[in-house]
Amino acid sequence: MRKFFTFFAHLCQNLLPACFFLLLAFYFLWSRNEGSHGTKAAVTYQQQLVEANKQLTQAKEDEGNWLNHVKSLGSKALDPDLLDERSRMMLNHSTVDEIIIPYPASAPGGTKGIN
Repeated sequence: MRKFFTFFAHLCQNLLPACFFLLLAFYFLWSRNEGSHGTKAAVTYQQQLVEANKQLTQAKEDEGNWLNHVKSLGSKALDPDLLDERSRMMLNHSTVDEIIIPYPASAPGGTKGIN
């Protein structure tokens, strides 16, 4: 029985600390690859960064397009006569003192149904 306790004491003093540090080293190696800040996570973050940069570039292009549209709606860019003509044509509205000349359907902006 005394040999068993001697063996057990020897095991606790020599083998358990070595196993503990071996497991601790294994945990750190695993965490370096698989953890939230590990190698695999870094690759995933890089892919997400590339995708976010693509979306940012697309958003900047869209913003530029919309800014051009907004600038073209300014009072200096619109011709009041052309705007009035276009709105009357779209609403099919005319006044008594206007002369209406229908264009052929093949002409740009021509009236449909008139040949």
